[in-house]
Amino acid sequence: MTGHPESPSPSPLPLPKAQSSSAKGRGTQLVSYAYRADGLRTYKNTNNVTTAYRYDGQMGIEDVETSPGTTTVTDYAIGARGI
Repeated sequence: MTGHPESPSPSPLPLPKAQSSSAKGRGTQLVSYAYRADGLRTYKNTNNVTTAYRYDGQMGIEDVETSPGTTTVTDYAIGARGI
């Protein structure tokens, strides 16, 4: 029998794990971020203002910003054509 032996099928690459990071800005300002495994941001905290990002798959559908005594919800309406 001639020919090339079959090479083993490649193993799937592992998905990246969810990440978080923080950085100091000007003065003593601390900024924190959290991301999903696919790289989309899920959370941001800056000077006691927290923003949660919500998705439907890859499409952003809602941002919820919370600061002491205030909550602001921003909804993103998407039509049938994604516009």
